[in-house]
Amino acid sequence: MDEPRQIVDFSRLDFEFSNYIKQNTNSNPFVCFTCRTCSSLCTSGKVNVLNVAKIVRQIAIGLKDDVLRSKEIWTCATCMKCQEFCPQGVNPLDMIYFLQNKAVEAGMPTIPKAYVEMVTSIAKIGLIQPPQEVISVDFDEFDRAELELPELSMPDAEKIKKNLLKTGFRQVIKELD
Repeated sequence: MDEPRQIVDFSRLDFEFSNYIKQNTNSNPFVCFTCRTCSSLCTSGKVNVLNVAKIVRQIAIGLKDDVLRSKEIWTCATCMKCQEFCPQGVNPLDMIYFLQNKAVEAGMPTIPKAYVEMVTSIAKIGLIQPPQEVISVDFDEFDRAELELPELSMPDAEKIKKNLLKTGFRQVIKELD
């Protein structure tokens, strides 16, 4: 049996958001003629739920809330195939980055936990994870000094945290307050 079709509630459409994306990115959802080249080449779409053409279409018709709440936008592998091969120059990857940023700004609950943890680490220490010890084939652990490697220069975590908090991450990274 076929799944029920999704009916678009026209009262929820936000064309201002569609135009805002067009004006603030290098993408234009309105020139897409749904050839689906983006989806057919998508690396992530082959193993994940990502349907680039659907996201572009949702943006073009103004389904702002649907795309910002979507888990799909977080599954992009940034392979850039959609961008490179789009015959209309829609630039879907730019839209996906923009949507991810707007989802963070809005504090959407669909932001992956691993992403939040990575950004939290960046805000705390300036790196996506703390420097790790090297483990040998015998499972012995060695730090940088034991391997005669130079000490790592660490980024300015406070400066990075300050800039991250300007972007709207305060809603996402609660423990930074």
